[in-house]
Amino acid sequence: MSYVYYYVYAPITGTVTGRPSGYCDGGSHPTHNSDWDSPYDLAGSGSIKFIGSPNIGSIKITVQNNSLCSGYPAPWSTGVKVDFYSGAGNSGYIGSTYYGHVAQPTGAVGIPLNTNNWTLGAVPTTCPDTPCDPNDGCFTGPHSHFEKYKSDISSYYSRSCYSTAYQGSTRMYRWAVLL
Repeated sequence: MSYVYYYVYAPITGTVTGRPSGYCDGGSHPTHNSDWDSPYDLAGSGSIKFIGSPNIGSIKITVQNNSLCSGYPAPWSTGVKVDFYSGAGNSGYIGSTYYGHVAQPTGAVGIPLNTNNWTLGAVPTTCPDTPCDPNDGCFTGPHSHFEKYKSDISSYYSRSCYSTAYQGSTRMYRWAVLL
């Protein structure tokens, strides 16, 4: 028996401003509910992508409204969940990742996508408050929030505060499956 490893990479290129141990400028870093852990925030802009290792055979996308920063308007309260699988057609479930604050979420919801790379939406660029309050606990500037589903076979990579993570090449999470 041996392990097969599955990786999920940074969804945008950006600066680490929140980690599983807390926000880089202090305070705890929440998840969107208690079934999830290891949240990261990356300050940046552009398309938010799910990018997994080449051995991921398919994904399924679910859009979740009022899931993170509920009570705020979309897109700050809009999230996208990605379930990923080892085989085509959503066979061989491996794990799930969640992306919060998603503007213009993808239209390919609920159908098997035989890919390991998919654009989920975009980083919002507007503030949820009028006037904008950068210290309201939800908006810390344009950023991507993401986390993984709690699992005995998953782990996260420790990233230093204010370091740069690169979309599609910086490993953020790993799943180890014993075959």
